[in-house]
Amino acid sequence: LSLHDALPISDLRESTSRIAGRIAGFHISDWITPITGELTSRGMPGDGCIDLNSLKTWVEDAGYRGPIEIEVLSAYWWSQNPLKTFQKAVDSFSKLNWKD
Repeated sequence: LSLHDALPISDLRESTSRIAGRIAGFHISDWITPITGELTSRGMPGDGCIDLNSLKTWVEDAGYRGPIEIEVLSAYWWSQNPLKTFQKAVDSFSKLNWKD
């Protein structure tokens, strides 16, 4: 599921329910505002303005139980040491406190 720029957040709940049972993957990132580049100004999960907890709930309500991939689409994080970037991704995901 990749809806980062396809739909307004207000349409996501309805959209995920319409594709119930057909979600093959779930990727998350976060928007850091102001957005300076569609593919280069995202942040780690929880660092931006996307309501990731609601999105996860809607995706689970649509039947998805698979892995969650963190997308690091960020000029800042691309310029950092890869180990530092990986550790930040793990820490950010852990802070979401998503069980199972």
